[in-house]
Amino acid sequence: MEHIHQNMATVLKTLHLASPPQMEQDVLHLVDNGLPTKICSMRSTILKVLNVNPGTLSFSCDMFLSIPMKEGWQTITFNQEALIKVALLKANQ
Repeated sequence: MEHIHQNMATVLKTLHLASPPQMEQDVLHLVDNGLPTKICSMRSTILKVLNVNPGTLSFSCDMFLSIPMKEGWQTITFNQEALIKVALLKANQ
């Protein structure tokens, strides 16, 4: 959760530097633009462990394009277990 807050702060700082707010209305506009930007980045971020984004796992298709996901949960789990076994064998040798 802390990672999400740090990324949101970075988005707001970037927007603030691009066009510094002059009035309270500008600050509200800055936040209103920053939240959708952060939500979009969270949806499209690739999970390092599974090598897919959260929307692909939830809906079995890409979040932005109508491309179905080829692999299912069982295949992903099987591949992860195989990678772990290979890593353990290397570490134990």
